[in-house]
Amino acid sequence: MRRRVETTVQEGAQAFQTLILLLGAFGTASAWAQVGPASAFQARMGGTLQISDNLSSRQEVQDRGALLVLTPGLSYSRRTASVQASVDYGLSLVAPWRVVEQPDAVQHQLNARARFSPQGTGLLLDGGANIGRQSLSAFGLQRPVGGSAFGGTENQREVYALNFSPSWQTRFGSLANFSISHRSALTNTKDSLVGDATTQETTVSLGSISRGALGWGLRGARSAIKPKAGLRGLTESAVVYVSWSPDADWQINANAGQERSNLRQQGRESGPSHGLGLTWTPSPRTQLQAQYDDRAFGRTHRLSFNHRMPRANFSLSESRTLSEPGALGGIGARTHYELLFAQLATVEPDPLRRDQLVRQQLLALGLDPNGIATNGLITSRPALTRQQVLTGAWNTPRSTWSMALSRSDSRRFGTALQGFEDLAQSSRVLLTSANLSAAYRFSSRSSLNLTLQVQRNEGDTDALRNDVQSGVLTWTMSLDRRQQFNASLRHSESDAAQRSFSENALVMGYQYQF
Repeated sequence: MRRRVETTVQEGAQAFQTLILLLGAFGTASAWAQVGPASAFQARMGGTLQISDNLSSRQEVQDRGALLVLTPGLSYSRRTASVQASVDYGLSLVAPWRVVEQPDAVQHQLNARARFSPQGTGLLLDGGANIGRQSLSAFGLQRPVGGSAFGGTENQREVYALNFSPSWQTRFGSLANFSISHRSALTNTKDSLVGDATTQETTVSLGSISRGALGWGLRGARSAIKPKAGLRGLTESAVVYVSWSPDADWQINANAGQERSNLRQQGRESGPSHGLGLTWTPSPRTQLQAQYDDRAFGRTHRLSFNHRMPRANFSLSESRTLSEPGALGGIGARTHYELLFAQLATVEPDPLRRDQLVRQQLLALGLDPNGIATNGLITSRPALTRQQVLTGAWNTPRSTWSMALSRSDSRRFGTALQGFEDLAQSSRVLLTSANLSAAYRFSSRSSLNLTLQVQRNEGDTDALRNDVQSGVLTWTMSLDRRQQFNASLRHSESDAAQRSFSENALVMGYQYQF
């Protein structure tokens, strides 16, 4: 008991020190905001009170209580001819009341993107970083859409992801383009080895300068994946490709080459590879893409269709791909921010402008950018994933409707895994989900948002099953240009073969933009 009190005191002191540092940064926010027309800096301070009849991740405990969460944050963006960057960092400082299962006192959230391209050099530096909470297992307790990432932390982990991609290209007169690029990616899961891995990928290519209907190129690539707890996977390939554009709307491409890999088995296997692709772009608002590849480790494909109208947009995709270690989700997204960021890809292709658009919409809807939108899992090894996704959004002058339907079938790839992760317990993980959101704006200052979710996670046996249903009703009120208040009612149920869960909660939040 004494040790637990000392730990709680230490965590509280750490949270207090962090809060003081952020308040000091807020005190200089107005000075930072004057960095110039190409830059913008903003600080925020918020708080959330959550009163719930069940915050526990254990079936035998009905953990009624409350959580007070302080949510300070900072955001910075810069856009010039050579630099584009956006950074959003936030903290969640959690103070539980009458809660048996203690959550982490300090939790981090980060979304950062940066691109540097000095004019006239051919050099491009691209990178990004992310910190967020994810479900460790698809078969463990799942926090529903809009659910708290603070209570019931047995199946929740903080995941850190970092990627950096330098590249350089030049032109050999009027004959060809030459480029070389490298991508480094790192994933780390707090308090777990599951999902911890590094990826290194280098690509060298030589291609024709596009001046006519016919194009050609040579490409060599080497990719290495090293899980912290597992064997190193290596793939090497050399490919010749050609492309043909009969007119401005159509492009057809084909490739053939040689590839060797040890992803499927410990010894390397090698063989020929080939592929065929098609792109049809009848207008700036519509695009159809199809790609098929037969590679040394198996066949992959991707089919996608996107269409954008003045007040609506939707996308449909079907794919079979090799997923890297890390977080896997039913629609490749786990938080509200990631889901909306993916949905608006056809509306705003530029990632930095899209980041601002996503945050504006989430603020108007009263949704936490780091709140859980879809559940998934974390894996330490590559997985062969077949996925079908349908997303759409429709806007009227006063309302916004969006939906996302997905089915993701991830299968164990290569040698059997050891440990307790999902693809070690089951040869496949099937995630099926449906999300529907409707928002109505009463005025320029107030809106009502309803979000519904149904999800089923399945493994090889009935013991590996999880069903989640939830609904969240949120009212948002802008008090003035800088202040916003929201209140939510949430009901959720999770029915698993070994554990069931139900919750009713009232959540109230306030945010001030400096």
